[in-house]
Amino acid sequence: MHSIYKKLTAQDIGQIPFNANKQYNIHSSSFTSQSITNWSSSENYIWSSASIESFSSGAKDGIYPSLDTEYSLKYFQLEHLFYKDFKLSLNEKLGHVHYLKHKRELHNQVRTISIPNGLCGSRIKPSTFEILGSTNIIDDSYGNLYVSSSTLSDYNTDIRANILKIGPEKGFKNYDLNTINDEFEADLFYRRGKKRLQKISSYTKENIIDDSYFFNLLNYKNVTFSSKTLRGGEFSGINFNGTDSGIYIENDEKFHFNPGDDFTISLWADVKEPTVGQLSFTVNAATGSSSGTENLTLVSSDGTSKTYRVTAGTNATSISSNITSIQWEFSMPNATSAVDKATNLRDAINGSTGHNGKLVATTVGSTITIKQLDSPSTIGTIGNTSTTATTDFNSLVNLSVDNFRQGTDVDSYLISKSTTQTIIPAITSNRNVPVNTQITGALQTKDVPSSPQFPFEVYAFNDWMYFRRSDGDTIKTISSSFTAGTLQHITCRVSSSQMEMFIDGIGSGISGSENFLRDTQNNANLYIGNKGETEKYLTGSLSQINIYDEALTNTQILNHYSSSNGSPYVGNIFYESGLVTITHPHYHSALNITNLNFQGSHLIYENEYQCTIEEHEFNHTLNPSARKNRNTNSQELANFATGSNFKPYITTVGLYNEVGELLVVGKLGQPTRTSDETDTTLIIRWDK
Repeated sequence: MHSIYKKLTAQDIGQIPFNANKQYNIHSSSFTSQSITNWSSSENYIWSSASIESFSSGAKDGIYPSLDTEYSLKYFQLEHLFYKDFKLSLNEKLGHVHYLKHKRELHNQVRTISIPNGLCGSRIKPSTFEILGSTNIIDDSYGNLYVSSSTLSDYNTDIRANILKIGPEKGFKNYDLNTINDEFEADLFYRRGKKRLQKISSYTKENIIDDSYFFNLLNYKNVTFSSKTLRGGEFSGINFNGTDSGIYIENDEKFHFNPGDDFTISLWADVKEPTVGQLSFTVNAATGSSSGTENLTLVSSDGTSKTYRVTAGTNATSISSNITSIQWEFSMPNATSAVDKATNLRDAINGSTGHNGKLVATTVGSTITIKQLDSPSTIGTIGNTSTTATTDFNSLVNLSVDNFRQGTDVDSYLISKSTTQTIIPAITSNRNVPVNTQITGALQTKDVPSSPQFPFEVYAFNDWMYFRRSDGDTIKTISSSFTAGTLQHITCRVSSSQMEMFIDGIGSGISGSENFLRDTQNNANLYIGNKGETEKYLTGSLSQINIYDEALTNTQILNHYSSSNGSPYVGNIFYESGLVTITHPHYHSALNITNLNFQGSHLIYENEYQCTIEEHEFNHTLNPSARKNRNTNSQELANFATGSNFKPYITTVGLYNEVGELLVVGKLGQPTRTSDETDTTLIIRWDK
């Protein structure tokens, strides 16, 4: 009995598409043969403010490589397709986006890895990408890359909690203020790279969106931008001139922070090291004598030496050419008043018989502060200042008189929500007289003093950093020592009504509880780099300014310091494009890659053929054992195969083409008996 073929119809044939994930483990030695492009740190894409006219379509990879030695065109392309204005125009950018989870930050340099579609297929499967090397990096399934040893919960990555963020991420585009770039002239790309005709020395601009997802409007005034070396690479920083520069944000209720509210302020700060000499001590209530042994000798930096001697005579009179009297004896009207003693010494130093302006003395109660001036320069240096106090003089003050030290008597405000608020004055006029809204100042905003309470102030004084809050009646202040003249990470936290400061990620200084009876919120604007845009201007730099409306944990604060920018993420992976970017300034230059591991999702079609055997079909067998003479060519069946109970079993199904060539062989898991009562359908599936 010869084989019997049954022709399949179109209804019997189907195709089912599905993705199969193929694992790849590729060593760096095979990158070239696998067409993987791994740009080395010396080939980072670098942003440039150069004119568009200086580039060519053949730059770098074409016939004019010298025209783009820093791969700036590739940087522009990458920025345009994936990063620029991402939060505002994410529907225009390539790559899958989870708005709450997916983060994109692009600094002035970026390192890229490109994986061809032949390997990644339709996309790289999320949570399978891994870089092995000097630092092992993995993806988080949302398109973010982070160091594999990091724990994401040890960082605050919730964009809803980060209510203010000023990197400034794009500050590097303003390092050169006199070259026009795309941040200066929106959409006028043909002017990029052109020099300004009228030079400017500082940046002043209103309504600039911050780096948070709350799109706070920043108003810059007379600041500059420069690169700052933080713990993990080069980031953009903002420089304040100490005279009239700053940033302000109009009053916003999300910064109100009343008693019971948790919040955290963190930033990098470089406060100018004080350059003036300062001496401070507290006078006690003991009375002096006329022995001539109670002497304080002060030498200012210009060499002027004066000795201030306790006497019973008139205060601030010349005893000799270099000796001036201070009345600290019983003849004083109030001989036991420490306040009066401090006042007499102050007047003696400031008077014509004393240093007369070459040192300046001030008092607060019984504490006297003696300092030098910032100008003229002959007075402003600390080098020649010295102090000599006799033992008898030191008995008249608390502890003893120490030498001059560097310092100042002016606070430098880093960030605060106090002092000044912006209002629109009510329109007033005489009765029955029409209101004129066309005169100068009508309906114009006006800055006025704010109420005395405030949710936070962070400021520096000499080598101390202060964090304080007030409900208008009570001011709660905590402080911590810090090092002026260096970039340090400052964190101020309120957690469960407990105020605390951290310097470089470590809890430092005094921790105190709030005990406010009233709210601390006000209508003041938020000011950065000064106090209310009226005083206490900062001389120094700030970077990575963040406010969270929740209390960061100690671990999160330490990790935010360690990562420099408060983020665990070091780059992005765009799964569908097969593109990997290393954007964190520390890792794009320090990363040495040895292996890439990932799974590529490849589209595969499963073919399905339904082979239906009707009840009267394929009811014979070709097995030789069913023939009497064991010959397949014989038509005579063996006795056991002639009964009605005999039914053949199916073990193999073959699919043939029209000329009888075997194409597919399907093996059943176990022999299957055919039925003479119902149809039997065998389904054959195979992939290709």
